[in-house]
Amino acid sequence: MLTLPSPSPCPLPHKNGGEDKGEEADLRIRVLLFAVLKDFAGREEIYLKLADGMTCRDILSVLEQQFPFAAEMFEHSLIAVNGEYADKDRLIGYGDEIAVLPPVSGG
Repeated sequence: MLTLPSPSPCPLPHKNGGEDKGEEADLRIRVLLFAVLKDFAGREEIYLKLADGMTCRDILSVLEQQFPFAAEMFEHSLIAVNGEYADKDRLIGYGDEIAVLPPVSGG
């Protein structure tokens, strides 16, 4: 089992700043970025709108579109859902926390 740092609970940010506790917040999911992906994106978390039938592969596709300079890195990244590695065809549900882990090398 993959062990990820436990983020403290945080309300979803509202598009105008502050916190959003209404319907708009219910349609978004939190995506955590690690290592070089965090550096490329300039932040460690992103909120995406959740659509019916969305999969982990769809999450990666959205990230590739938002950060085209890192598209190849996202394409080869692993996905964890709620702290466990997940297949890219896994459906995403409300409340799931997604982590995107880039490929690594070294020795």
